[in-house]
Amino acid sequence: MNTIFSINTNMNLQSLNESQLHHLELVTDPAAMAKRFETFVTEAAPGYKVESCAIEKIYYRPAQSCTLLYRVLMQNGTEARLKQWFFGKVFPHKRARKRFDEIVTQSGNANGAIHIANEPVWQPFSFWPDLDMVVWSFPRDPKMDWLSRMVDLDFVKDTINASVADFGFDENWRAEHVTFDRVKYMPGKRCVLRYHVDFIGPNRETRKLSFYSKTYHDAKSRYHFEILRAAYEHSRKHAAFVQIPRPIRHLEEVNTFWQEEWPGAPLLEVLHEQNWETLFPRLGAAVANLHKSAMPGLRP
Repeated sequence: MNTIFSINTNMNLQSLNESQLHHLELVTDPAAMAKRFETFVTEAAPGYKVESCAIEKIYYRPAQSCTLLYRVLMQNGTEARLKQWFFGKVFPHKRARKRFDEIVTQSGNANGAIHIANEPVWQPFSFWPDLDMVVWSFPRDPKMDWLSRMVDLDFVKDTINASVADFGFDENWRAEHVTFDRVKYMPGKRCVLRYHVDFIGPNRETRKLSFYSKTYHDAKSRYHFEILRAAYEHSRKHAAFVQIPRPIRHLEEVNTFWQEEWPGAPLLEVLHEQNWETLFPRLGAAVANLHKSAMPGLRP
C-alpha cells in the first residue's frame, strides 16, 4: 500500500531518509523557490517580479513523488499585485522526464494556455529538469479539467444571469461584471474561489454581491451540496443556535456548488478580543446541540 502524507516545511528532511527524490530540501524552501519562480515568471510574463513565495500544501509519497502547492505573489511595476498558484510534482530522476512525456500525451487537447482576465497567460505545465519537477499553473489541473471554466468570467456571468433569482434578484437584474479571489486549493481534489459581482437593475441602480465557489474532483460535489442545503433548511427551522450561509446552486457539469458569503473575520484572528469565559461555553453548547440536532441525510 502506498502511503501519502503531508509534511511540515520546517521539519528536518534528513529524517525522511529519502534516497530517490533528490531535491526535497530545495523545493521545500520558500526563499529558494521564490528565486526559481523569478526565472519562470520573467520568461512567461515579462514585467512581473516575484515578491514572495509561500508553500501551502505538501503531499509526500516516499521514494515516488512529492507534490507541493506554491502561492506566488508578484508585482508588475505598478501598485497592482497578483497572487498565483503553481503546483509542482517531483519525481525520481530516472523517471522524471518519462513522467513528463506521459503527462503531455495524456493531456491531449488540454495543452493550450488559459487566459484569465487581467492576468498573464501562463504555460499550462512545464518541466524543470534541474529539479526533476513538473509544474502546473492554476487553473490547469490534470484531475480537474473543468476548473478552467471557473475562472472563465464570461461563463460565470452567463451562469449567474441564467438564474438571477437564486441570488435574490428579479428577472430585470443582470450581472454586469465579475472578478474572483483565490481562497484555497488542494491540487487534484478541491478548489475554493470567491466571486465579486456587480449587478445592475432596470433603472440602472447597482448592487455588489460576493459568494463562494467550491469545485471538486468528482461528482460528490452534488452530495456535499445536498447535505449543506439540508443543513441550511434544518438550521432555519430547528437549530437557531447555529446557522450556515445559504447554498445557492449546484453546477453539475463542473462539479461545483456556490454558497453565500457571510462577512466577518475568522475566529482565530479575533480570539484575543473575546472573553474566553463566555465564548467557549457558547461554542461548546453549539457543537453539542449540533450533534444532537438529528439533521437528516447525514452519513453515520
